[in-house]
Amino acid sequence: MGRCRALQSSEPTNAQNSGEEGASSRSSDRIRSTISGLDELLGVEDQKAASKDQDVMPAIEVSASKQVLEKIGAADAARSKAQDEGAVASQIEDTLARVIEQARKLAESEDFQDKEKKEAGGQDLQRQVEKLLNSLIRSKNGIDKDDYSDIKSKVFGPDTFWVTDVLPSSGLEGGVMFRGNLRGKREKVVAEVMQRLHDAYGGKYVLRVILDVEAAFKADEDKSDRSLDSFVAFEVLPAAAAVPPPPATWQRWVGVLLVALTAASTLSFGLASSLLFLPKETLAFLANPSSISGDALPPGLEGFDPQAFLTAAVSVGALSLIPQVAHDAGHSLVARLRGIQLKAPLLVPSTALGTFGSIRQLASLVRSRTDLFDLAAAGLLGGGATALALMIAGLQASHGGAVVEASPGLIPVPAALFHGSLLLSTLGNLGLTQEALAQPTLYVSPLFVAGWAGIVNTALNALPVGCLDGGRTTLAAFGKGALAFSSLVVYALLGFGALGGPLALPFGLYVLVCQRKSEGWIQDEVSGVSGTRQALALGITLLALTVLLPESAGVLLGGVGAGGPAPDLF
Repeated sequence: MGRCRALQSSEPTNAQNSGEEGASSRSSDRIRSTISGLDELLGVEDQKAASKDQDVMPAIEVSASKQVLEKIGAADAARSKAQDEGAVASQIEDTLARVIEQARKLAESEDFQDKEKKEAGGQDLQRQVEKLLNSLIRSKNGIDKDDYSDIKSKVFGPDTFWVTDVLPSSGLEGGVMFRGNLRGKREKVVAEVMQRLHDAYGGKYVLRVILDVEAAFKADEDKSDRSLDSFVAFEVLPAAAAVPPPPATWQRWVGVLLVALTAASTLSFGLASSLLFLPKETLAFLANPSSISGDALPPGLEGFDPQAFLTAAVSVGALSLIPQVAHDAGHSLVARLRGIQLKAPLLVPSTALGTFGSIRQLASLVRSRTDLFDLAAAGLLGGGATALALMIAGLQASHGGAVVEASPGLIPVPAALFHGSLLLSTLGNLGLTQEALAQPTLYVSPLFVAGWAGIVNTALNALPVGCLDGGRTTLAAFGKGALAFSSLVVYALLGFGALGGPLALPFGLYVLVCQRKSEGWIQDEVSGVSGTRQALALGITLLALTVLLPESAGVLLGGVGAGGPAPDLF
């Protein structure tokens, strides 16, 4: 599960980039021309050259820094992409025309030296300029500037949250962060502020509870012993900006394509799992790529009956999807109970396991970290429990591994499979006889193979990194700092191949491309989870490590498992 950034947004075309740059350039030129015209009309340069002794009232200075002009131009270019581009452009042009007209009247007035009339005209001109700047700077999804003061007075206040600063938020796009001090218990203040925002604006705005990271870092540098509540801030953003963007049409088609690719990859996994059904001569021939020829039939296939081979392949491929279905069903169940909206799952094909799982993107805000934890853990527990049940049922159907010859319904697998993982080694010791484990080949049920693939798939998705289910549980249980540290450790282990063997590289690339960013659609990022959920998060991570670490790690940790070499698990 997770959210794949590569599937969330499409890159703009070169034509769009050129259009934006052109719009920004034209906007900057237009504003510079306007300011220059205002300077000439109001006599700014003339006043600088005039003598200080002249008894002339000071002229009105209108200036703008280069940075301000660039920001205004960028905002104007970005606004051109909005659907109401025509209305916005008309408003800007009208306001600009009124500014120029007011400046001309003020400069040409016979009563220009009249102090009272000049001040009145200057105030009117200032209001028009401010209106123009507000029209340019306000973003498409931003908060109306007129609402800033109302939010500070109607939503916040000395009895709930005393605002000390207002600035653009570094969180969700279009949000504004209100810094300040809590004037009561956090839970009570949050509930009161949310109710006031709803009473004042209905569903126009959404309130998020976030941490003031900058203030927290500064306090850490100063070694200040301050509580968590002292770093609480509020982010107010429009309701439209508080919802993850809906999937584009091309993303839906990609989802359909991924379903087809996953069906093919599960069949490929089933075929690979059943290769020992083929004659030894055929396996030796296939193991040597230079001997493969499109015209020659591999040796050993003369008179070979492929029914058992194909039946086992289809059985394993179909059964390997059952844990994934249970995984997604767990997400959907908790989402319905907690009022969370989810997008359709995006399956991730893998020829090594059939699938690497699915990406479940949020379609709405999650109210709290507790809800996020329950959502992520439900998928892991559902898929993991189903896979474990398949493995146990498969061991029972394998007659304890006592079958040493081909038997109907059983699949030959290398005995080394049970020495490549701490968990599989333990299960092998419990469910198989030592005589069976001593054989080079074991005959097991397709249920066991499918359950094994599901366990490994669940363990990979339980790793505490990015937006995987394990990353979400770690974020919810311990916060962003813990997730950042665990992600770094996991990337290092995957990079060195210490987790998952040959799966480390493809799975690590998948996470880097699609799942590296942590979950951000949380309404209350501050309130933590219960101690029970924190313990469960640690347990999930430890179980994942027991699956993905080789048996040799058990020897280093104190002799866990059957001992011996650690062959390739995958």
